[in-house]
Amino acid sequence: MFRIFGAALGALVLILSAAPAVAARAKVGQPAPPFTVVTFGGDQVSLDDLRGQVVVLNYWATWCGPCRVELPVLNDYFRRHPRRDLKIFAITVDNTVSPTKLKPLAAQLTFPLIARLTGGGYGTVRGAVPTSYVIDRAGVVRYAQAGSFSAASFEKVVGPLLAEPPPRRPPPSEGPQVASAAAPKPRKPVWVEVPDAEQMAAAYPTKAMAAGQGGRAQIRCKATADGALADCKVVSEEPVGEGFGDAALGLASRFRMQTTLLDGASAVGGTFDVALRFTAPAGGVPTPVPLARDIRFSPTPPAYRRLGGPGPYYPEAADRAGVGGEATLECMAAASDGRLTDCVRISESPQLYDFGVAALRMAEDGWITAAPVADGAAHGDQRVRITVPFKALALR
Repeated sequence: MFRIFGAALGALVLILSAAPAVAARAKVGQPAPPFTVVTFGGDQVSLDDLRGQVVVLNYWATWCGPCRVELPVLNDYFRRHPRRDLKIFAITVDNTVSPTKLKPLAAQLTFPLIARLTGGGYGTVRGAVPTSYVIDRAGVVRYAQAGSFSAASFEKVVGPLLAEPPPRRPPPSEGPQVASAAAPKPRKPVWVEVPDAEQMAAAYPTKAMAAGQGGRAQIRCKATADGALADCKVVSEEPVGEGFGDAALGLASRFRMQTTLLDGASAVGGTFDVALRFTAPAGGVPTPVPLARDIRFSPTPPAYRRLGGPGPYYPEAADRAGVGGEATLECMAAASDGRLTDCVRISESPQLYDFGVAALRMAEDGWITAAPVADGAAHGDQRVRITVPFKALALR
């Protein structure tokens, strides 16, 4: 089963609702039924907000093999066509994966993962994923079916729609114009990386931690070209003088946002407030899992079952795309021979290429061994963290 592991979310809380697997009622050639999507960051956007843009709704699941191939295709197209008149929203139908575990995937995508879609007429076609809907600039459904896109088929569907001129706006009505009294929607960032629980605990003010005292702080920062935070200042802290403002500043480097907001505007150079709440964990700062030493990779076992493609350990999709990456595992390392057992995948980058699956199989097959501790002291079996690199031709 394809799984995405991520650290605890810490100060931010996300809510994920699976899209219902119902027969689609949106019909090609007909006006698209109204909908509203909500991102993991809490931003909302409706179909009315997207008039004049080409919209893609893509239903997917973590266990869906074709989805794992398709999402990088959509991401690559979106990255190569940085225009404000194309919107892609990825909606998961997998209610077994928490938002926290999807956080690493969100960090890899240039379009938002959607926590919730409301509105009738959408869902998977005959219960199949991936399912996609494409809506043109005039709000008409132009594509609605199950099956994955290739780069060529996506261009064939979306390219002509992007080439169409936007619909003409109706002329203003005669008579006096009354300004709308509605307040503009707040422009909140779409976070793709936030501090995890261990990082929050490590930044916790020492004195407050010892006293079991909680607190909060708010910082104001500017967004950089890569979605990081810079030029941060403390706006408020509570209680004052206990170090929570400085702790929040120290965590600023752990945040990263998408550089494009839902309305198409750039986040780069914008000013954003970040609020953090600190709650002292029971038992103080957790001891981090140590890095293993003397990590060794054995020759490929000849009887090992092939993972697929050109090599038993290199994922087929990654090799086909010429993509390298890495995966981080936490395992029990035996003091006697360094054999790894009880391994858990902590992270993988980039997502969707099964580097984590390959690393787990390496460890399970005994192809990787590692000494238990970094300092070489005499210890028994110990839980360690290892990073497995994947580079083209390196692990063949």
